[in-house]
Amino acid sequence: MASGDLTMGVVFLTQTVVGILGNFCLLFSSLCLYCSGVGRGMSFSSTCLLSVFQAITISPRDSRWAELQVKAPRYTGTSVFLCWILHLLVNIIVPVHVTVNRGTSRGSSTSMAVVPPAGPRLSPELLKQSFFL
Repeated sequence: MASGDLTMGVVFLTQTVVGILGNFCLLFSSLCLYCSGVGRGMSFSSTCLLSVFQAITISPRDSRWAELQVKAPRYTGTSVFLCWILHLLVNIIVPVHVTVNRGTSRGSSTSMAVVPPAGPRLSPELLKQSFFL
């Protein structure tokens, strides 16, 4: 009976290790998607935000932005920090929506693949219409 117990122990240990590795891969892919979403959003937001601060800074002294020219440099760091917080919170939904697709073909084989959430697709025609009206 000791040989049978050893065999069952090895089988159980192998299944446990494979399960842990599978969960680790799913967690790693979710984390990669989360980081890329935060990075992409922050890149766009900080570019826009810093462009606004630059426009305020280089505007003429007699414009309606004159009173903000003095205050703008003080709020740059705070605004970028708030954008980081916003993107970290908005993109927290990405790891939640990464699902495991267990499709079967004719009921015989099971394949597992990490499927990212579907987002808007940009076509070249849509980009042309958006930027070159």
